[in-house]
Amino acid sequence: MSSSPINPEGLVPSKPSIVGNGGMAQVIRSFAWETTCLGQLQSWPDSLLQSVNLILFTRFPAAVFWGPKMIVFYNDAFLPLLGERHPSGLGKPAREVWAEAWHLVGEKLGRAFHGEPIFEENVLVPVQRSRQVEDVYWTYSYSPIFTAGGGVGGVFVVCHDTTQEVQGAAQLRKNEEKLRTFVEAVTDVVYRVSADWSEALQVEGRGFLPDTHAPDSDWFQRNVHPDDQPRVRSAIQKAIGEGSIFELEHKVQRLDGTVGWTFSRAIPVRDQNGNVVEWFGAATDITARKQAEQALLNAEKLAVVGRLASSIAHEINNPLEAVTNLLYLAEQTADPETKSKLIAAQQELQRVSQIAANTLRFNRQKLLPAPMDVLDTMQSVLNLYEGRLRQAGIQVTFEKEDCPQFTALGDEIRQVFVNLVGNALDAMKRGGILKIRIRPVTHWKTGKRGVRITLADNGHGMSPKIKAQVYKPFFTTKESTGTGLGLWISADIVHRHHGLIRVRSSEVEGSSGSTFSLLFPHDWTAGG
Repeated sequence: MSSSPINPEGLVPSKPSIVGNGGMAQVIRSFAWETTCLGQLQSWPDSLLQSVNLILFTRFPAAVFWGPKMIVFYNDAFLPLLGERHPSGLGKPAREVWAEAWHLVGEKLGRAFHGEPIFEENVLVPVQRSRQVEDVYWTYSYSPIFTAGGGVGGVFVVCHDTTQEVQGAAQLRKNEEKLRTFVEAVTDVVYRVSADWSEALQVEGRGFLPDTHAPDSDWFQRNVHPDDQPRVRSAIQKAIGEGSIFELEHKVQRLDGTVGWTFSRAIPVRDQNGNVVEWFGAATDITARKQAEQALLNAEKLAVVGRLASSIAHEINNPLEAVTNLLYLAEQTADPETKSKLIAAQQELQRVSQIAANTLRFNRQKLLPAPMDVLDTMQSVLNLYEGRLRQAGIQVTFEKEDCPQFTALGDEIRQVFVNLVGNALDAMKRGGILKIRIRPVTHWKTGKRGVRITLADNGHGMSPKIKAQVYKPFFTTKESTGTGLGLWISADIVHRHHGLIRVRSSEVEGSSGSTFSLLFPHDWTAGG
C-alpha cells in the first residue's frame, strides 16, 4: 500500500489524531503533553485537534493558543518568526514565550479569547531575537476558536512580519515612530532609562509620576519611595548583571505627594553587537489593589484580635471571681491588720477585673449613649494606674473645672483615657510629669458647647514620621508589648462621637514630650 501524504503510516486514523508528515506534525506527536495542563494527546477535545491540524496544513505562518493559559502550538511556516524560541516555546503559555511583548499583545489576545476577532496592520511589537530586542512590524489576526459547546477554547493566530515593507516606506522616521508607537500602545507610565539606570531619559508620567523629557539623574531618589529603594536597587543590579527583564512591585512617591504602588517592568534594548544601550519600561498604578489587600488583611487581623481578647477576658474572669470570693470569706474572720491587707488585695483585684472587662468589650457592640461625668471617669482611670504611676516615679497634676455631664458611650470614652494614660506612662520610663486638664469649652467655629481634655507628658516624644502613623491599625513602636491598636481604636471612638483628636510632639532634648487634645460635643447620639 502506498504511503498517504497526510499519514506517516499510510492509514486513515481510526480516531482523531495529529496528522501530516511535516516537521512540526512529528514534533507535536512526540511531545510529552502529559507533562502539561492539556494532558495526553488522546484526551484532547476534537476542537483542539482540528485547530492544530488546520495550522499544520496551512502554508502561512499560523499558531494556536489554547485554553486559559494560552498553550502555544505553531506550524512549520511559523518557525522563522520564533528564532531561538523553538522548540522550547511549544507547549508553553504564550505569556512566557513572548514575555517582552506581552504588555502590547496580551490584552488583545484576551479579547479574542472572549469572542472578539482582532485584526491589526503594520503594528510595531518589539520582540527579542538573538539576545536583543528588535523593532518588528506585524500584520496579524486573532480569531476565537469555538468549541462544540459554544464556548471559546482558544485563539487562532495568523501573522506576517511586515518590518521591511514599513521601514522601506519610512527609514527617516524610524526612531520617532518607535517611541511614539510604544508610548501610545499603553496607558501606563512609560519610561526609558540609560544602560546603567543612572539617568531617566524619558518618562511619560500619566499624572501618576512626574514627566521627564531630558536626561535626569535624580529620578530614582524622587520617584522611588525611600522604604523600597534598597530593594529596587537590588532588582536593577540583578537585571543589569543578567541582561534580563526587570520586574518588581514597589512603592513610589506619586506626583501629588502621596505614597503609591506600581508594578514596573523594563526590557533591555541592545545594539547590533548585543550590548545594552538603554531600557524600555512600563509602570502600572496598582495603588488601589494594594490598599484593598491591606484593608482586607487588617480586617482579618482585627477579627482575630477581637476573638482572642474575648477568650482571654473570659479565662481571666473565672479565677478572678473565685479569688475575690475567697478573700471576702477570709476577711470575715481576720484580725484588723490582716483584714486591711485583704481589703487592699480586693481593691487590686477589682482593678484587674476592670482591665479584663475592658478587654472583653473590645469585641462587643456598645450600648446606647447616656450622660457621663468626664471628671469621675478620668479619676477612675488614674486610680487604675495609680500603682504603676507611683512605681515609675511619675507625678500627676489634674487641673479640672466643673463640666456638665455630656452624652456619650461612657465605656468607650473611658477606653480612650486608658489608652492615652497608658501610652504616657510608657513614654516616661525614667519618670516625669503627666499634666491632665479638663474644662468646658465653646467651639469657636460652630458655637456649640463641649468639653476639652488635654493630656501632656514630658517623655521621649515622637518623630514627625511616627506621629503621622500613630492612628494606623497595627502600627506600634513597642515591638514586644504593643498591638498597634490602642490609638487607632481611640481615634475611631472620638470620631464616632463627632469629636476631634489632635497630637503635638517633640523629641528635642529639654522640651520633649507629647500632648494629646480631645474635644467632645456636649450633645451627641449614636449615628447622629
